[in-house]
Amino acid sequence: MLDVSFHSEYSKVKSSWSLLELNQSCEKNLKSGNNIWIKGCTNDCFSVPVVICTDDETFALRRGKSSNITYLGLERKNDAKDSISDDRKTDDFVCTEKENESNSLNVKNKNLDNDVFLIGEVDSIIFLIKTPGVISQIEHIMDIHRNETKNKNSDIRFAQLFDNSQTSTRELYEYLFDYDSLMFCDVAGRWYSIEYDILLHLLSSVLQKGMSENISFSEMTLGLVKDLLSTALAELEENTISEYNVYYYTLKHALSFDFTLLQLIKHFIVVPSKNKLFNMIFPEFNFESYINMIKEDNIEGIMNGKSDLSDMRITLSHKRIQKIIAINILNKNPILKVKDYVHKFQEMSSDYIPLEIYEMEFEKKDTKDPTKSNTDTFGSNAAQNIDSSDNTDFYFGFPCMENHPDNTGVRFDIISGNAYYNEEDDTIRYLPNSKLPTDPRSRLATLFKLKKYWHISEISSFVSPVLPSTMKIEEFCISNCYFCDKNLLGKNLDLFYNKNLPLY
Repeated sequence: MLDVSFHSEYSKVKSSWSLLELNQSCEKNLKSGNNIWIKGCTNDCFSVPVVICTDDETFALRRGKSSNITYLGLERKNDAKDSISDDRKTDDFVCTEKENESNSLNVKNKNLDNDVFLIGEVDSIIFLIKTPGVISQIEHIMDIHRNETKNKNSDIRFAQLFDNSQTSTRELYEYLFDYDSLMFCDVAGRWYSIEYDILLHLLSSVLQKGMSENISFSEMTLGLVKDLLSTALAELEENTISEYNVYYYTLKHALSFDFTLLQLIKHFIVVPSKNKLFNMIFPEFNFESYINMIKEDNIEGIMNGKSDLSDMRITLSHKRIQKIIAINILNKNPILKVKDYVHKFQEMSSDYIPLEIYEMEFEKKDTKDPTKSNTDTFGSNAAQNIDSSDNTDFYFGFPCMENHPDNTGVRFDIISGNAYYNEEDDTIRYLPNSKLPTDPRSRLATLFKLKKYWHISEISSFVSPVLPSTMKIEEFCISNCYFCDKNLLGKNLDLFYNKNLPLY
C-alpha cells in the first residue's frame, strides 16, 4: 500500500478532493521510483496553471464530472505517525511544500502497509493532458532578475529555476539552452539573464572592433571573438567603469569561460539547428547521460575538460543580427508607424552591419549542421538551419507588409511573436510573447482585445508556443474563431475574429 503524509494546508480540504487519473508515463515514472512534481501558484504574483511534471514531460489538468465515486485515502493518525521509525518515515509517499522558495510538491513513491481511511466523496476526476512546459513564470522572474543584474551576486541556480517554473527538467533544459533563450550560465552553474540592449552592445563590440582591426568576418573563430571582446573590456576598465555596470559584468562573465561566451554570442551566429548548443561541441551529446550534472549545476563536468573552444569556427548570422536590431528598436519605441519603423531599422542596420556580412549572406552555400549528424539531441530528424533563406517567408506574422507602400524591402519575420501590425492606425506594436497569458484560449482572447481581425500566421506566432502538442493551430483557430475574407492593402486575406471568447 501507499502511505501519504499531507501538508497541513491540504488536509484541511480533504473532504473535497478530486481523483487524479495518472497518465501512463506518469504511472510508469512513479513505479520506477522516480519523482513527479505537482506545480502551481504559491502567491498572488503569478497567474499560472497547476501542472504535473516528470523529468521529461509536463501535463495540464482537466476536470471531468463523476458520480457515485468514493475516494479512499491513506491518512495516518497523529499517534501512528509518531510510532513509525525514522527509517520508515524517510521512505513514505510524501507531499511537502518548500516554504518561500518553491511552487511545487515533490512526490516520492514507496510501498508500505497501513490502514485505509475514508477521506470523502469525489466531486470529479482530473485527467492529464500533455502540454508544453509553461515558461512565462520564468520570464516574469527573470524580468525582475534583469533589473538586478547590476549586482554581481544576482544569479539563479538551476534548482531554483525548476522550482519556480511549470515545466519538466528536460523542457527547462531545452529552454535554457535554446538559441533564443536570454539566459547564460557560468562555469559554476549560476544562471544570469540578458536583455537585447546588452546583446546589441556585445554585437557592436565584435563588429566595430573587427572592422577597426580589418578582421575578416568570414574567418571568425571563438578565440578571435574573445580577443575582440577582451579589448572592449579593457577599454571599460580604463574608463573606470564600475564593476556593477551591466556591460562590464556581462563581458567579464563571457571571457571567464568559453562555453559562457558561446551562450552569449549564440544570438548573432548561424544556428545549425535548435536546441543543439552542446552538439556544437560534442556531436554525440546525449541529454540523458548528463541530466544529473545539469541538475547539480555541474557545467564544468558536462564539458568534460573541453573548456578551451578557441578554435571553434563561428559564422555570423545576418538574420539574427537583424533581429537584435529590430527588437532593440521596438523595446525603445513600443508603438511606431510602419514608415518610422522601416526607416529606423534600415538606418541602424547600415550603422551596425558591415558590408562583408551582407556579402556573406548571399555567398553562403553550405548551411548544413557542422556536426554532420542526421539526428538532433533527442533522436528525431535534424531541424533545418534556421538561418537558411530557402523557402523563408519574410512576412510571416505580418502578411500585410508584403504590399505595404512604406516597406522598402525590410523583412518582418524576425519580429513575429514579439510584435504585430495594427491596420487601424498603421503601426507596428511591440508585444513580447512572454507578456501574454499561458493558457491558449486566454492568450487568444487577449489578442482579440488588441485588434479585431488576425491572420493565422499572426495567431500562430503568439499561440503555438503554448498550444498542446496534440492540437494543430488551424484546429484551435476554427474551434475558437469565426472566419472571414478581407482585403487589406490590396491583398485578399483569410482572417479570424472572435467567436465566443470572453473579452474582459
